[in-house]
Formats: sequence, C-alpha cells, structure tokens
Amino acid sequence: MNNSSLASEFLIRARRTMKEASQSYSEGDLVGAVLRAGETVEYSIRALMALYGLVSVSNNGNAFALPYFLETRNDIPEWFKERTQELIKDAMEVTQAYFIAMNIDESSLSYPSIMARNVETKLLVEKASAVFELVQRVFDDFHS
Repeated sequence: MNNSSLASEFLIRARRTMKEASQSYSEGDLVGAVLRAGETVEYSIRALMALYGLVSVSNNGNAFALPYFLETRNDIPEWFKERTQELIKDAMEVTQAYFIAMNIDESSLSYPSIMARNVETKLLVEKASAVFELVQRVFDDFHS
C-alpha cells in the first residue's frame, strides 16, 4: 500500500468518526461525542503523517508527535505552514479531552456531566471538524 492509499484510508475513518461525533452530540451523548471527536483527530493526524511517509504504530497520542512532524518537514505546502500552530492547538485540546473521557468512568446518571459539558463538547466537535477539514485540504492539495 502506498502513502496516498494509506492516508486515504485514515481519512475515510476520520470522516466516519466525525459524522458519529456530530450525531452523538446532537443526540445528547456528550461523552460519546468527545470520544468520536478524539478519534477523528487521531485518524486525521495519522492520515497527514502517512501522506508524507510516516506511519505511526500508535492509535492514540499522535497529536503529541504533530509539532515534531511539522517542524521537520520541508515539503508541506506554504499555506499550511501558516496554520500549523492552530492545528496543533486544536488537536492537542481535543486529544486531551479524549484521554480524559477514555480513562475516567463517569456514571451516566450524573448530570451535568463532569467531563463533557454541552458548550465545551460543541467546541471540541467543531475543533475536530476543523482539524479534519484542514488535513483533507492538505490531502487534496497533495494530489493536485
């Protein structure tokens, strides 16, 4: 499998989990929305890295490798370089919430949720969507 095909597979998964994050949020499953948003960011970052020939062996925490990856690449588009700090910030924030939601078991009876409140969850889903859309744009630019 070549780099582009692998990146495409990760983007398909990212798109699917992004839809699930939005659906979970609209149905009121806030923790589920945070988990799916985190998976969207993970798949998006893995797609970006795969596109440039780096394959992560980890399913989690790839956002923490993102600053190093972006600093060491000379072949990423110029327009994208201008937005890397925004990408890193959004990816880290979603990943942090993802790890908290993944590792703390909260009773479904506690309302409002301690880990996932409505306003914060909406912002996390929007940030995951922004990360996905930016990586999708890099992917499209790579192939044009």
